Amino acid sequence: MIRIAVVEDDGAQADELCGMLTGYFSDLGLRTEITAFLRAEDFLASFYRRKYAMIFMDIEMPGVNGMEAARRVRKEDEDVLLFFVTNLAQYALQSYEVHAFDYIVKPLCRDDLALKLGRAVRMLRGAGDATLVIDASDGRHIVPIADIRYVEVMGHNVIYHTTERDLFVGYDSLKNIREKLEPHDFALCDRSFLVNLKCVTGVERENLHLGRDVLKIAKSRRAEFMAALTAYLAGEGV
Repeated sequence: MIRIAVVEDDGAQADELCGMLTGYFSDLGLRTEITAFLRAEDFLASFYRRKYAMIFMDIEMPGVNGMEAARRVRKEDEDVLLFFVTNLAQYALQSYEVHAFDYIVKPLCRDDLALKLGRAVRMLRGAGDATLVIDASDGRHIVPIADIRYVEVMGHNVIYHTTERDLFVGYDSLKNIREKLEPHDFALCDRSFLVNLKCVTGVERENLHLGRDVLKIAKSRRAEFMAALTAYLAGEGV
């Protein structure tokens, strides 16, 4: 069961999007539970972590707008796939701030929506399946790879920064870590940082934003890293 929220103040447009989503997933043989909200306040009042796999959020709404609602969502849930639905493509840049999965420009286009949903389905099918055994200083941990935000390497000392905590490893090689994680959409932004591309929330000159953390992009790595990020966002790495 895939649980989806549609937050859209225009009832007709909400019905149209719900219909498209129902048809797409039905064709794939996937069951869904889609709940529509006409006000962001009503959605937020019922929201909790991991309640939904996907949220489709209109940006321009009276009262609490979609961007503010998305910020509140991200305080509770870093994993839900967040789509912005907007009349203006200019909001695409702001979507980085709240780690939006993608944005959809109105009027809705069935083919465009299907393309973006395809990426989302591939991610959901892979989410939580792959794990990594980490022998940290406080014991052995089995961590979903999707929960690893980035890996920091200092000499032979390693820190796995995960969504829950930081895990310290006394010894490992960068070569070994890259072999394990690069197939899961990780890329080097610097010789010391291997980044989970799905956790990137913004790029500003030489600074790479991952939510509350800011890492440096090395000049020697910038072209390769940006190519990997662009391919990921285009769906080639999913």
